[in-house]
Amino acid sequence: MECRKESRHSFVCDVDAAPPATHNQEIPRTASAVALNISAGGVCILGELSIERFSVLPCQFHFPEVPVPIPILTQVRWIEPVESREGVFRIGLAFIA
Repeated sequence: MECRKESRHSFVCDVDAAPPATHNQEIPRTASAVALNISAGGVCILGELSIERFSVLPCQFHFPEVPVPIPILTQVRWIEPVESREGVFRIGLAFIA
């Protein structure tokens, strides 16, 4: 069942995501990902990020032809492993206004 209200559009750009720190980690690490598609409400990314659903995830989007990364605050809505690639996940992010 499709839950989206807005239509998705194929879109590729690099994304840097900063997952929350864990107990064993003082400084949050930044993980690189790639946006696969985008809508008015969110984006689907692909990366080596295992993160809890509903976590707030600050991201920096590197849009083509924009000279600086654009910071966007997101929330993880869903996450699923990519079966053919160990440690890689498809992640649905909702934009937080």
